[in-house]
Amino acid sequence: ADSYTCVVKARRYSTGEDRMGAFEQPKFYTDKEGKQKPNPFAFTLVLSKAQRNAMKQFIPETAIQEGYKEWKVNQKAKTAPPPAAAPPAKQ
Repeated sequence: ADSYTCVVKARRYSTGEDRMGAFEQPKFYTDKEGKQKPNPFAFTLVLSKAQRNAMKQFIPETAIQEGYKEWKVNQKAKTAPPPAAAPPAKQ
């Protein structure tokens, strides 16, 4: 197979709810020259993304949206140009 597939089950013990998460990750990637190369992190990626997909289902959508908005504001603050320096006072 040219990809890894992972399916995980997450459980919220306080309520007994179970959620499934899945992901498929190619074993190879295409580099800048267009050559296929093995992805040494493919197995780790497929597992962590499947876990993320399962656990994400326990998070209310409104919390995800608010978190994204906050992240976006912080990103804009990081990329904003520094304030212009005031011109020197004339004497």
